[in-house]
Amino acid sequence: MRSESASSVCLQNAQGNQTAHVVVSNQSSGIAEALRPLGLHAWARHIAEFVPVWLVLAALAGWFAYGCGSPGNCSGGNISGASTVAVGSQVSLTLTDGCGDTKVPATWSASPSGYLSVDSSGNVTGLSATPAGVTVAVTARATATVGGNGTLSMTVTGPTLQSIAVTDADNGVAAVGNGDQFKATGTYSDQSTQNLTSYVNWSSSVATVATIQTGGSTAAGSGPGLASTLAVGDTLIGASFTIGSAPAITGSEVLTVGTLNTITVTDADNGVAPPSSTDQFTATAGYSGGTTQNVTALVTWTSGNTNVASFAANGVNPPGLAATGVSGTALITATLTAGTSTPVPGMENLTVEGTTPTLVSIAVTPANASVAAGLA
Repeated sequence: MRSESASSVCLQNAQGNQTAHVVVSNQSSGIAEALRPLGLHAWARHIAEFVPVWLVLAALAGWFAYGCGSPGNCSGGNISGASTVAVGSQVSLTLTDGCGDTKVPATWSASPSGYLSVDSSGNVTGLSATPAGVTVAVTARATATVGGNGTLSMTVTGPTLQSIAVTDADNGVAAVGNGDQFKATGTYSDQSTQNLTSYVNWSSSVATVATIQTGGSTAAGSGPGLASTLAVGDTLIGASFTIGSAPAITGSEVLTVGTLNTITVTDADNGVAPPSSTDQFTATAGYSGGTTQNVTALVTWTSGNTNVASFAANGVNPPGLAATGVSGTALITATLTAGTSTPVPGMENLTVEGTTPTLVSIAVTPANASVAAGLA
């Protein structure tokens, strides 16, 4: 009876890197000639007597499929790029894996946190200066199981972050379902400022009233600092930023969420304006609970008679500025839609009266001017 045992076979590629590890059965097989065209004469001599043909072919297939160039077998590598970034500036880093590939999908991270931010593409933004002797380890690890990886020590130059102020697009008041965009502005030791909306951690003290996004997509309708207004009430919107092991730097603002009930329209000329002039209108929203808000820039302005008064497209003139034309009366309407609710309008009549001044005559003085000969 012929005995059989197992042997461990380790395949290498042309660079000497281990690329496959198989266990083979010690059976006789004429495999030398199959291996010889591949230049593996040493392998042929050692395993020709006991490796089955099918197992060698399988091992060779694995060698070609997972050899150098495959993300699963290119461990090691390095990160190239600038080792210094200024606060408010950005530099790009590149991960090169052990096989020299620079197009490696990777997960980027930085430690200690807060001094800089690194995105999924290796773009580094300076957020607060590193103290003397402190460096930030930026690490990249390929997303494959055994892909490339590397670490780069970086420093951040410039001022240090001192405080964070939180503001919002709706001045602290928003309708249910309408949402509200918040912004975090950092003030630094040199009194400069930087938009930190994408870098802070956002929170809402009463999640049933409003929730707020931290990170994520920057597409329209989503993104950092965007609050979803869910129910009537008040909530404290907070922004927190931690640098290293220091206590978090925070900022906050109260958000009042209500049901939009009314829109009140007023104007600077008390409803009467001369022809060929302008009149500034204001829209004020009234919410449940008595809260009011100036929504002049948020409403849609229309005129019932554009010959009497008209509004330019958004961005051309200040919101609510009407241009008067001929004499007459026009119904001015401001409409605001809160979330998915029915649009709420507010109206005021504008009367344009009087005549447009016209040029009647031109007077030249003095009437009988004279000058001596030879004089200018």
